[in-house]
Amino acid sequence: MGLWLVRDVPSWLVALVVIGGVAATTVGLDHLIHQWLPHRRLGRYNIVTGIFVSIVGVAYGIIVGNCVVTLWDKHSEAGHIARQESTNLTALAEAGHVFGPAIEARLSEQVARYNDTIADGWSERIRGISNPDEETSLDAISDTVNGLKPASDAQRAFVQDAVVRIGLGRELRQQALDQASDQQIPGMLWFALGAATVGVLSLCLLFGLDDSVVRRTLLMLAALVVATNLFVVIQMNYPYFGSFSVGPGSYEQAAEGLRR
Repeated sequence: MGLWLVRDVPSWLVALVVIGGVAATTVGLDHLIHQWLPHRRLGRYNIVTGIFVSIVGVAYGIIVGNCVVTLWDKHSEAGHIARQESTNLTALAEAGHVFGPAIEARLSEQVARYNDTIADGWSERIRGISNPDEETSLDAISDTVNGLKPASDAQRAFVQDAVVRIGLGRELRQQALDQASDQQIPGMLWFALGAATVGVLSLCLLFGLDDSVVRRTLLMLAALVVATNLFVVIQMNYPYFGSFSVGPGSYEQAAEGLRR
């Protein structure tokens, strides 16, 4: 599903078009189909139609379930990367006291500035655009660590840990950039979801029921459930956009905590 749909279109509008559109289309098709296939004719086959709806419904449930589980795992992974990146260097700043309060204060300010840079450039980060200010901030932290002259075991252990954390910070930054514009479920799964959605709603249209009010009410409810599932999958397909997006809150909190 296109990135623009969750990045550039408001969630409420996507919900209105997807949920409202599917429901309206289903009811409209019901009106057209049953002009040619009257319910007194279809009603004789309701048992057989019900069996097919059950089979397709199970397949639909499995596909939707797999999509939601996959997307939730990816969303959790994106949130974990953001939290890990924001706290990784925070621990480094807090441990800087082994070199005295001046170094601790300098590292705390540099790490806070790095987190501020990510939060301020969040609109670029979530589009997979590398912000040179982030690299500059990381280099400043690295220069501070490289300039330290450890004189004790505690200080040497701090420098070793700091080098590892700075390297991890670069790795996490690249992971976040790579993940920003990647579609989380493959095109084949989208095809399967679309086919199952069409199959379920098409079979629902083939039920014979003389009471048009009850029939269309049931069709509307079925279409709303199916369309809501489709909307959720669309919104979760990109972890940094949409209604369930990962935001820069963890970076802002880390910077605020260091300055506090």
